[in-house]
Amino acid sequence: MDANISHILQQVNDTDLISKNKSRLIRFGMIVLNKLGFSHDFTAEIFKVTRQCVAKWVKRFCDFGFVGLKDLPRCGRPRSLDLDEEKVIDESILALAPKESIEEQLTGDSILKIIQKQLNKNISMRSIYRLLTKLKYSYSSPRPVHQKNDKIIMLNWISKFKKNMRVMKNKYKNKKIDFYFQDETRYGQKTIVTKTWSKIGSDPTYINQNGFLNTWIYGAVNPINGRNFSLILPNLDAQNMQIFLDSFAKKLSPKKHTVIILDGSKAHNNGLLKISKKLTLYFLPPYSPELNPIERLWLFIKKKYLSFKLYNNIDEIIDRGVCALSKITTEIVKSVCRCDYLPNLC
Repeated sequence: MDANISHILQQVNDTDLISKNKSRLIRFGMIVLNKLGFSHDFTAEIFKVTRQCVAKWVKRFCDFGFVGLKDLPRCGRPRSLDLDEEKVIDESILALAPKESIEEQLTGDSILKIIQKQLNKNISMRSIYRLLTKLKYSYSSPRPVHQKNDKIIMLNWISKFKKNMRVMKNKYKNKKIDFYFQDETRYGQKTIVTKTWSKIGSDPTYINQNGFLNTWIYGAVNPINGRNFSLILPNLDAQNMQIFLDSFAKKLSPKKHTVIILDGSKAHNNGLLKISKKLTLYFLPPYSPELNPIERLWLFIKKKYLSFKLYNNIDEIIDRGVCALSKITTEIVKSVCRCDYLPNLC
């Protein structure tokens, strides 16, 4: 395909216009590619639509010419809002939605007030929720963030980390550098709850266990190749951390040097740990769990394998943890623990 034509078509496809003009431009682009001899499959891939959609508009053009590219009159009830009004509401919601932290809840009622004020229209709540779905909003629980969480500190840490890793690469010229993220999570007789599908109108319940028996999963993951190592240990302290590091170091090749990225809790950064020459501990800034992708693996394991479980004794707790960890594959680790800021040193 001619480079200029390809560029124009890509611009049409990537435009953010939410109007009839975009739809007509895409349909016209389909006709252009058809006249140039390109297949329906190729055209569908360019415009991110189905092959049947391309065939439909090509046939409409052949039968009716350019008039066939217009939308047919809608059947049923008229739209509550037209496309241009939807765009106005989308921009208003984005301006109102929280950027950093939530101080006021964004609800269907507040969106209805926007529509009433800006468009002087009254629409049903059902139409509002349908509109939000169409505009790709979701009703979700906000993620809690510590009040001392500082994005500037995190960005500075990432920049410094990359520089330090380049220095380390020069230090270990004859060895490959591996990166692992390390952390711990507790589970046991405090029932882990997650969302579940249920029939509308039903009232699902679960047995809530509120006991005191628990244990800890110590883990380390490599987001690049998906390798991982874990132990189930009774407590979170320097003694158990030493057991984990010693066991982990035995699994490592002497031809590699491993950087373990972890938080600076007292169990990790206390001056008591004896670190193998195969390892370097590199500490995250405080209150920055977003920088440690193994946190997402803990959420995945608890949701998938540890939720709603009941335990009578510590052996049952340990057995369930072993079973859950056995299901974690390299592909799961690479998918769940993907890390964009790792330098390309491996």
